[in-house]
Amino acid sequence: MLLYIRAGMTHLAQDVRRSSLELFEWAIGTCGKDLVECPGGWTKTLKTFQTALGWSVMSSNASTKSSWSHSTSSLGGDKMASRFLTTLAAFLELGLAPEPDMHDEILAQRRACYPLHHTYIHQIPKRSHAYRHLNLFGPPRDEEEEMYGDVEARQEAFKKYQVAFENGIENAKRAGGEVGRAAAKIAKAISEGMKNAV
Repeated sequence: MLLYIRAGMTHLAQDVRRSSLELFEWAIGTCGKDLVECPGGWTKTLKTFQTALGWSVMSSNASTKSSWSHSTSSLGGDKMASRFLTTLAAFLELGLAPEPDMHDEILAQRRACYPLHHTYIHQIPKRSHAYRHLNLFGPPRDEEEEMYGDVEARQEAFKKYQVAFENGIENAKRAGGEVGRAAAKIAKAISEGMKNAV
């Protein structure tokens, strides 16, 4: 389903883009973390937003610059542009939000099985392919189809897009109005999500 939503977000017809954004907003509310943890759910969706908003990275000799190549009229006006940006902010909040603190739950688990400490470490893993991240016997990694199951992996993958997004956000803030407010939401989501990044 995500494949068709991403295709619709870059469609030429404005009605198709609008309905695909509605579906994507619904998917964010319904699927939650599963949306960013599925194969291609993080990087391909970031690329789709980057393409739809026209935020491209152009490398020069010494520095990397980004530009907002689309005007809001190509997206369907300020309302559609602000909706794209608001949806992107919700997606980034979902993907970059830190995991809830499990400290109290771990303490309760330790108290429950008092004489045995750290039993959860010695149990059978709950994830299939617990050592998949080592890639011992698999094919070379494909970053676009990668599953990013934890926040640290998504933060690391986002660093590749961060410069383009931040420069695009600055240009969108200069536009002001609804677009500027939506861009400020994205900037807040990025700053809060990436503050713990290594």
